Amino acid sequence: MRNLTRVLLYAFLLLACTSLHALPTAPETRIYGVVTDTSGKPIRGAMIGATRNKELTARFSQADGKYELKLPAGAYDVKVKAFGYLNKSVTASASKSGVTNFQLTPGLRMDQLSGADVEQLLPVNPEVHLIAAECIRCHSMTHMARGGSMTAETWKKLLPRMTDGRHWDDPYSGGEFKGSGTPPVDQKQRLDVLAHNLEKYFGPDSPYFSPNVEPPKLTDFKHVPPSDQVLHSTMHEFDIPTKDVGAHSIMTDKDGNAWFSEIQAYGNKIGKFDRKSKTFIEYSLPIADSRPHTGAFCPDGMLWMPLTAQSIHAKLLSLDPRNGEMHTYDFPGNPVRPHAIACDKEGNIWTSGTGFLFFDTHTHQFKEIKLPIPSGTDYPDATWMEWHNLPGERLPVDKTIYDVKIDSKGMVWTSIETIGWLFRYNPKTGDIKSFVPPNTVSIKSIEVDSDDNVWFAEFWGSFIGKYDQKADKFTEYTPPTPLAMIYGLTADKKNGYIWGTDLNGNHMTRLDPKTGQFDEVPFWTPQASARFPGWDPLTGRVWFTEALADKIGYVEFDPDYK
Repeated sequence: MRNLTRVLLYAFLLLACTSLHALPTAPETRIYGVVTDTSGKPIRGAMIGATRNKELTARFSQADGKYELKLPAGAYDVKVKAFGYLNKSVTASASKSGVTNFQLTPGLRMDQLSGADVEQLLPVNPEVHLIAAECIRCHSMTHMARGGSMTAETWKKLLPRMTDGRHWDDPYSGGEFKGSGTPPVDQKQRLDVLAHNLEKYFGPDSPYFSPNVEPPKLTDFKHVPPSDQVLHSTMHEFDIPTKDVGAHSIMTDKDGNAWFSEIQAYGNKIGKFDRKSKTFIEYSLPIADSRPHTGAFCPDGMLWMPLTAQSIHAKLLSLDPRNGEMHTYDFPGNPVRPHAIACDKEGNIWTSGTGFLFFDTHTHQFKEIKLPIPSGTDYPDATWMEWHNLPGERLPVDKTIYDVKIDSKGMVWTSIETIGWLFRYNPKTGDIKSFVPPNTVSIKSIEVDSDDNVWFAEFWGSFIGKYDQKADKFTEYTPPTPLAMIYGLTADKKNGYIWGTDLNGNHMTRLDPKTGQFDEVPFWTPQASARFPGWDPLTGRVWFTEALADKIGYVEFDPDYK
């Protein structure tokens, strides 16, 4: 009887396993074809995107113009775009494999230009530097180029209201132009000068973007074609349910799910994207208009987020991914506004911002560490801080600490955006060392790789920098796209790549430090305004946010392509 029971149990398990293996999988079919110009010549590097249910998948045409998209069955809106050609779209069904060819007409539309393209047409002078310093903190210059040739008077009416409820620093909102000077004692003069400069370079009589002048020609731009590696990559984008949220920084949990901050007042949430179900959950924060910025997961799996708003009684928020439970933590009497977070091996928090803070997650106690940042007007001329100065003016230095990271030895690294400095803090001894990398105008994001090299995004100088701690040596890596403006960085600690979000050139950029090669994957969305990316060690995906498009997404390269 016992043997019979075993035989029946074995037969049942065998049948169950066979049934599981026999479960039908989601049908996968292809949309494929050839992209050519009107003469029949193949177009290399065209981007073909298929959208369904607010999800986009995009790939590239090869040297022979051929492309292929493997998709679940369904109806898709398929669109093709290529620089120097007019866009084209069709509705295609992936319920069965089929050919969808595209023939593109040569042409150049203003919405095809990236901010890097626009800036190539402008001179390099203090007037353009002031426009860049004030405007590119939010978006690229493409927005001004499409601004309808506005006059200075129109700009003066628009600027005080353009960021209402949106920008987390509120530089103009509430009907008052504050600008980004520190302290903002020159609001009216700054508004007048900036509006004058905007009319000069983007207004009715602009030599570049006036409706009365010949439009730019393709030969006016150094537009870099995609590398062979990029032709073997796939970009995925997903629409965030809530609109106008300002998705800023993204990171992944141990299960490969993506979490991101919704920094604008219309958002004020922390979003989660479940990678398996492809669904969003948005957690509303307990304090209104708290402006979450750049968070981090600690070793215990808890997500920590800095709250950057000036008027609230909290500096940090913790969120338990298991149940969504949130707690806030304040530093009474301390005016520092945190910006980005790093978590050390003990699970304690370090924050950048208007000051440098340490938070003990066990005792819930804060401590502020003072960094020897230059004071007053004692800073180099060739810096982003200097760009803010009006003619005859010398503003005091803005001491904001932009980013923070921790190396394997527990050293805490920070960056000063306005003057392009790095600081290293030793928590055991209290020692602080400053570093002034060569040729830096400013530094935004920083990252530490698996060899403890410190990488930094030289935003205004448009290169990625590396500091080799062992060799005490700085190295610069300049991407192919001129004026790219690398914003955020993340390190692929498995394969050694450094990834950056290129705000001005509108790329997701991969650097191979071994060869110095860049692979610039263009965003499908024009002027996506990507901020802080995140590499997922579980899947190898590199996630990004699109702050002005209410999207998140990821890039992946074909694993079998070398």
